Amino acid sequence: MNLPEHLSEDVLTPNKLAVMIIDMQDYFLSDIPQERVPPLVRAQKEVLAYCKTHQVPVLLLEYETCGETIPEIAEAIKELPDFQTVRKKQTGGFSDASTSLFLETRDIKRVVLMGIYAGACIYTTASDAVCRGLEVIIAENLIDAPYLWKDVEPLYQWYQKKTTRYPTHTELLASLAKGLL
Repeated sequence: MNLPEHLSEDVLTPNKLAVMIIDMQDYFLSDIPQERVPPLVRAQKEVLAYCKTHQVPVLLLEYETCGETIPEIAEAIKELPDFQTVRKKQTGGFSDASTSLFLETRDIKRVVLMGIYAGACIYTTASDAVCRGLEVIIAENLIDAPYLWKDVEPLYQWYQKKTTRYPTHTELLASLAKGLL
């Protein structure tokens, strides 16, 4: 686990976690190399299963003009005890006040981000979350982009410096299960 330098240990308190799913819509997924989509969706569904079992709140962000979330993810979300959908009008997930309200009413301090466009919507949402004092957690196989985003050095360096990062969702889930997050 890589804890970013801007966070203090008091952020790492139990039961202050939410998951944000960003732009898992066909409009965006059609730009992703199709062989990468099934593993991405499978990994996200495993995280959503964890959320269901452990009652972790989930915020689904959809770009307003780009259709609905793909059925595989939408169906998994509907089974959750605490979720909300926000139809955003801009790239960043915090561009709609509903996002902040969802997190603040639950006293959320840490967010796991999943979705697509690591260099756009996820990055903007992550950056806004960091500016709000939230710990941003990613697993590299829970986010994607049409390009190999980890090869974009400035972008990858930002994620390395500003987020708590795991190579895979299984390592992230293992840390959650052990109480390390």
